Amino acid sequence: MVHYAAPDTRWHVQLNVMFALVTSASVVALVPFDIYTTLQDHHLPVIQPLWNTSYWLTQLLTWLILPIHQIYADAGDFTVMSRLNTAVRENLIFYSVIGFLSGVGVIFLVFVESITIFTLAQSGMAISNMFGITTGMFLMGYGLVEIPRLLLRKADAAYMLQRSQQRVAELSDELEEAHKALAHSVLVVQTTANTMPRRHPLRWAMDVIDKEATELVPMRLAGDMRFEEMGEDVDYDFDEEAGLAALRRRLKRTITVYMRTKYQYQAAVRSAFKYEDIVENVKRAQQGSRWRFRPVGASPGGTVVAEATERLLFLWKCVVRAPLLQVTAAVLAVASGAVVLAESTIWFKYFSGTANLSVFSHIIAATREANQVAVQVLVMLPLMYMCICTYFSLFKLAKFKFFSLTAHSSDAFSLLLSGSLVCRYGAPLCYNFMTLLPVVTENGRQTVFDKMQGFGSHGTLSLIISTFPLVLPFYCALVAFNTFNRIAENCCGCCFGVKRQYNFNEEVANTDMYIKGGQILTAERQNQLAGLPIGDGILPASGAATPTHARAARLSSSGGGS
Repeated sequence: MVHYAAPDTRWHVQLNVMFALVTSASVVALVPFDIYTTLQDHHLPVIQPLWNTSYWLTQLLTWLILPIHQIYADAGDFTVMSRLNTAVRENLIFYSVIGFLSGVGVIFLVFVESITIFTLAQSGMAISNMFGITTGMFLMGYGLVEIPRLLLRKADAAYMLQRSQQRVAELSDELEEAHKALAHSVLVVQTTANTMPRRHPLRWAMDVIDKEATELVPMRLAGDMRFEEMGEDVDYDFDEEAGLAALRRRLKRTITVYMRTKYQYQAAVRSAFKYEDIVENVKRAQQGSRWRFRPVGASPGGTVVAEATERLLFLWKCVVRAPLLQVTAAVLAVASGAVVLAESTIWFKYFSGTANLSVFSHIIAATREANQVAVQVLVMLPLMYMCICTYFSLFKLAKFKFFSLTAHSSDAFSLLLSGSLVCRYGAPLCYNFMTLLPVVTENGRQTVFDKMQGFGSHGTLSLIISTFPLVLPFYCALVAFNTFNRIAENCCGCCFGVKRQYNFNEEVANTDMYIKGGQILTAERQNQLAGLPIGDGILPASGAATPTHARAARLSSSGGGS
């Protein structure tokens, strides 16, 4: 969390996110203890209250505390109570949808099963987990395919260099747009501050916004744009406090987007430099040069220690790294296949009562008489892999601009939303994993968490949970063959005549963006050799060309580029 948080993130945001992550981790950590004690037919009395505490804390965080805190942190109001009112008001839509879905679920259970007021809470838990398991199945399925494939791609430095060049070009355009949006917001603030009379009743609020624009904007934008250059009217309203709150909120968001995009651009350039160094050093070694790893443009080391360091770096980055990634990808691909097999055969146990095709269940059965640590480690490893696959896909949603986790530049809203999503899927993932271990429930045994969830008392819900994973192998096949991207590409092109903006496929390359990215990287490399930081002067002042982009333009006109 500290790695992702922006420098100005408030302490209460960091505390709340950290508490959410620890609480969700406690749910996962309880699973091995619960399974081991169930296998030994000896439940510890402390497990039940621990499950209740961890589970209900995650539910309270994901459905109430964190959603309100998200909007509170994002709001532009000037007092604590005003921000709380905004947070509650905007969350009413969210709570209305949740209430409607919960009502539908309760009505469904009333008609298909007999429930009472005493079993209503347990039924609510079952419905909540069913939602988490069904949606989490798609998230996990994407991660099961994409994580091994991503590691396999990272082993190919030449391919990753092309992808990094394309990413640099894309982020360069995004950074320019973020700069324009921020310049527009600052211009609106400056114009409103200059227009508002000094004796206006809301002048105090305008002074707060003007001070934030002066202190928080990470560059000098005064005079960057004029009204006629905006292409749109600058609409400002200072007659009501709500209008100024909206202006402040817009300023905060544009600052966040600009800083986030700037950090992403810098990270993409550093990544491209890393792969370019690997490619160039491998090329030199193939031409007969000694095994020494030197960044492009760097001078050779003149000492024995420097030469030894260069040799070790070459061995790691150019010799060992690629095979190690390939082996890891193969191991994880086998693990993914084991998860898909176990998920798609859950229903065997439900209908036959004896069939057990889960690799993980057989491993636990073979080691159940071993020491406690060995059993718990064997339980934790596949559970952690399933969690990583799910959260990997979950955070991929940042591509749709719902939120964004970027090193050292994630805003409070993104951090809190990430914590909320981690809490939301923690318990459903744990329950789903327990269903993959039929050995645990042999002879009528039942884990404490299973008893608490109450799926056993709801035959209909239990049937849905057991049969829904049948979609996983088909879904993984669609992801593996890039079916969804092809459908989206054809639909966007044929039906709407527009270029698709978002793309989950890391293999699709845009030739124009690749060439542009190579030109920008060449200019950035020259800036680096000149002692300038990455992205220095990347954005224009008063419309002037930047050193990086001016140099890239000259390279383009002369046919240069990497």
